[in-house]
Formats: sequence, structure tokens, C-alpha cells
Amino acid sequence: MKLINQSVKQLNQELTLEGAMKAAEYAGRVCYNSTDKITEDSYKGFIKGLVARGHMSPLAHGIIYFDFPKDFNNTYLTILKHNNFSYTISSKTRVFVATNLRVLYENFNQKEINTMLPYITNDDKGIKYSSFEVITSIGVSRELNRHAVSLVICEQSTRFCNFSKDKFNREITFIKPEWYYKCKDYVQKEFVSTLGLLETNYMNWLNLGLKPEQARAILPLETATRVIYTGLNIDWLHVLLLRSSNMGAKNVHPECAEIANLIANKFDFNIKDV
Repeated sequence: MKLINQSVKQLNQELTLEGAMKAAEYAGRVCYNSTDKITEDSYKGFIKGLVARGHMSPLAHGIIYFDFPKDFNNTYLTILKHNNFSYTISSKTRVFVATNLRVLYENFNQKEINTMLPYITNDDKGIKYSSFEVITSIGVSRELNRHAVSLVICEQSTRFCNFSKDKFNREITFIKPEWYYKCKDYVQKEFVSTLGLLETNYMNWLNLGLKPEQARAILPLETATRVIYTGLNIDWLHVLLLRSSNMGAKNVHPECAEIANLIANKFDFNIKDV
């Protein structure tokens, strides 16, 4: 058994097709806890595999910017404009589209995608996205995941991740709750003892032949999870106003507020590009 604190890491994506694919690969591998298998070109086969299996959610973390001429294929532009993931700016001669790989692979075949690739741009026109890797508890991720309307989300799967394997050091990791450091020693010991018992039972269930998706039923809400969140900065502002106590949010769960505060520290919401 392992006890850790919550943490937040900002992820930076290169504004290229390769950068988008690598971002999507990382998000997808978080689901399976296989980020250790990432190599310089592993994204190529991994993205193909995601598309073949229809596992499209990681592709939404791969952000793409296009700068099309106004007379570009109108059917393609209509599809790119009218979906929940895209943001467009039109002028008399150009159409700028901020979107992601999921939109491309769900709506176009490879030949059609290839006709768009020459129009990829690294100029974001001030339409900025931010991605964060969050280590938190399952309980807190449930609260943050309610913002799926604003953010795209990929979370480590307790269904497919087997904590008895070497990749997890054959142990379960738990988050130290906000109250852990404030309570008496005997309460801390009881907390740790209970988690140890649950870990033992989880491993026993697997030894009895249950699958991880069945044994996970015993996992408590303080079980550690790893989540990738990506969204427009303006959408992050909306989320943080609801979740960050440092930004005035009220009645927020203390552990959720801690994560939101850590994310809020990465922004300056007084700048124009929000």
C-alpha cells in the first residue's frame, strides 16, 4: 500500500499534427497506465489502434488549428464548424478553425483528412487550450468529471488496470485526504489500517479468479487515480470559478478545491487570451 498527496502537472503540446498525436497518445495511455511505453514514434501505431477500436475520447486531447481559404470545401468546413469541439473565426478571405483529432477521425476518412493537413497552422489566434495531468482520488475525480461539458477527460481505468501487476508494484496507491494531517495519530492509524485491509481483500479477490473490473467494487473513494483534462482557457475559467476556493468558490469539497487551486495557479485570468 502507498499513500501520496494530490498533485497537478501542466502538459504542453506542440502546435503541429505530430504534437497533437503525441498529446492524444499520452492521454490514451493514461487510461491503461502504459505511458512508460511511449517512444519517439509510438504515437503512430497507438493512434491507429485507438481509431480501429473506436476509442475516440483520447483523440480529443490532440488540439489542431487550421487556417483555410474561404473557398475551401464547404462541406468539410460545415462539419468542422458545427460540433461541440470546434471554435471558428471567419473573415472575408479566411476561415480559422480550432478543433481536435477526434473531430477529424469521427467525421472524415484518411483521404479527406489528408486534404486538410496542408492548412494546419501553429498560430492559435489567441484561442488557447490548456491540459493538466491530475493525480487525485476517485472521489475528487468524480466531482471534476462533472465538468465534461466544458472539458475533455481521460482517466486511468480501474476496469482494465490490475493493481496486482508489477507495473503498479503490486500495490494500491491511495490519496491522503485533506483531514489526514489534522487528525489524531490513532485516527491516522485506523485510516491506514482500513485501507490496508481493503487492499488485501482486493488482491484476494483477484487470486480467487475475479477480474479487475469485478474486484474494483471494493476500492474506496480515496483510491488514487490519474486524469488528463483539456479545455479552452475560457472554459477553465468557468470550471475554476465553481471549484477554486482561491477564486471565490463556496462550499467546495476541500480536496477538490485544493486541485482547482493548483490549476488556477497556472493561469493569469487578467490577460487577453483567456
